[in-house]
Amino acid sequence: MRQLNINTPRGQKSLEYEIVEYLMGYGCEYEKEVTTFFEEANDGLQWIDTPKGMPAAVDGVWIRYGELKSVAEIKCRDMTEDTFFGRYKAEWLLSVDKLEKGRLAAKLLGVPFFGYLVLIQSGIVLYKSLYDGEGRPTAEWTEKRTGTPKNVNGGYVERLNAFIPMTDAWQMTYRDKKSVESYGHIPSYG
Repeated sequence: MRQLNINTPRGQKSLEYEIVEYLMGYGCEYEKEVTTFFEEANDGLQWIDTPKGMPAAVDGVWIRYGELKSVAEIKCRDMTEDTFFGRYKAEWLLSVDKLEKGRLAAKLLGVPFFGYLVLIQSGIVLYKSLYDGEGRPTAEWTEKRTGTPKNVNGGYVERLNAFIPMTDAWQMTYRDKKSVESYGHIPSYG
């Protein structure tokens, strides 16, 4: 059985840091902060995490009034909106392997696959549909073999990555919770 990155000493330290920061009110558990906002902004919507202690095809699923609505991948990046739209030209790097797992999960469950990119320093999330419930792409991207950090434990790996343009993604500010109306489009999830 292979060891998961989250179960290594460095992975556990990363998880511990997130939990301590979250419990102390610093909001380091950004994924939870974002999913909680969506739940509060959409009546009946509930986020269910996939287990952190084992490999999962996606990060979680959205359920509304007891019915599965979508599967989702959430990536948090410690950068500003300006950096993402400038230096990275609004292209979100996601491994093709992760896209394929999300596509397969969506197709098997008959629901869309959404991708969420959290830009931590700006307090915003960009999100878009990547596949429909039949496994057909709903977005375009380019694919290129590039080198990236392997995981939280370091290392380097060359893999096929997707560069997903996010200029047409929905955008939401999740930290300034004045009113739901101030966030623009929030998908209805059925």
